[in-house]
Amino acid sequence: EVSPVLVGAGEKTRTLSAKAAKDAGAAGMTLSDESQAVLDAAEGLVERVEVLAAIRAKDGRELGAPAKEKLAAMAISFDAYAKKLAALTAPVAVVPTPEEIEARRELVRMAKSRAGLQ
Repeated sequence: EVSPVLVGAGEKTRTLSAKAAKDAGAAGMTLSDESQAVLDAAEGLVERVEVLAAIRAKDGRELGAPAKEKLAAMAISFDAYAKKLAALTAPVAVVPTPEEIEARRELVRMAKSRAGLQ
């Protein structure tokens, strides 16, 4: 027998989605949903690090060296990702070919000729 399990046996488990598109991101998410999930995860991590750093600062300590190294590497990666995303979302300049320019000129000449504006 095969049947869906909508509520898992473990605490706080559930079925999030039963429909997944082929090659459509993480677990069939839309690009918008996946983008929001990544943003939420990054925001959550930053908040967690801030809370942990504040707790440690009260005790006169700071984040450990391995955590600092990992976070610094993540910051570098995030900077690179931001640059890639900016490039991917920048407006694309469309440069007409010489043939397109000449075709547009010919259209203007024809329109002027018909209007008697030569």
